[in-house]
Amino acid sequence: SDAPLLCEAALNCSSKGSCLPSGACNCSEGHAGKSCERCAPGVNCSAGCSGGCITHGTCMTDGSCECALGWAGKQCDVCATGFTGIGCDECDQGFHGLECEVRCTTEGTCNGRGRCGADGSCACYLGYAGEHCTQCADGRSGWNCSVKIDALEECRGEGRQMDNGACDCFSPFSGQGCMDCDEGFFGATCETHCDFEKTCSGNGLCGSDGACECLPGWSGASCDVCEEGAEGVECQASCNAEDTCSSNGRCMPDG
Repeated sequence: SDAPLLCEAALNCSSKGSCLPSGACNCSEGHAGKSCERCAPGVNCSAGCSGGCITHGTCMTDGSCECALGWAGKQCDVCATGFTGIGCDECDQGFHGLECEVRCTTEGTCNGRGRCGADGSCACYLGYAGEHCTQCADGRSGWNCSVKIDALEECRGEGRQMDNGACDCFSPFSGQGCMDCDEGFFGATCETHCDFEKTCSGNGLCGSDGACECLPGWSGASCDVCEEGAEGVECQASCNAEDTCSSNGRCMPDG
């Protein structure tokens, strides 16, 4: 048979028990553990232990306390880091996990784009993804990941639908459903750009097709010449050589 294991009561049994032939410790009354290193449950076997240690932990034979989960301190009389509550059995704010061991905050860990789940991982808000919610989810884009990449029918293919149902229109489209043209753009597909001052020389208005509709006295594609019979810097003076000048003169630039 195998030889019995060597055992020295003072060394192997913390001087709190005797050695059995098998080499195991036979702890004296009030002591427990493989090496008789702790007090038996509910027993204060050391002058160094207090009621708090007995209630919330285990008294060791050397007078120290081995605290239960959630408790800390020399006598196991305060909540450990991450725990709170009367019985130190609840996770403190910002701590998560079965043993409140995971640190997680909405603004810090999840970058304000998600909330901390029960296990301490980030549950990202709509549109965000990644361990710390720093990426856009599939099918999303934009600085705040709020724009759907695929243009929907509601926006005529000229914009992207936002989460609130409104259209984020591509230039030069605007309005509900991207049905209108941005200011200065005209035509069925908003392909024509027209500006009152530049395109129409300040002498006409832009029509629905983007062409200039000249004011009285002006003509031309850009409304930059006087119409027939109009004279003067503003094309407001009317002069006809035959009628105005009785065929005995010619019309001057000022009419």
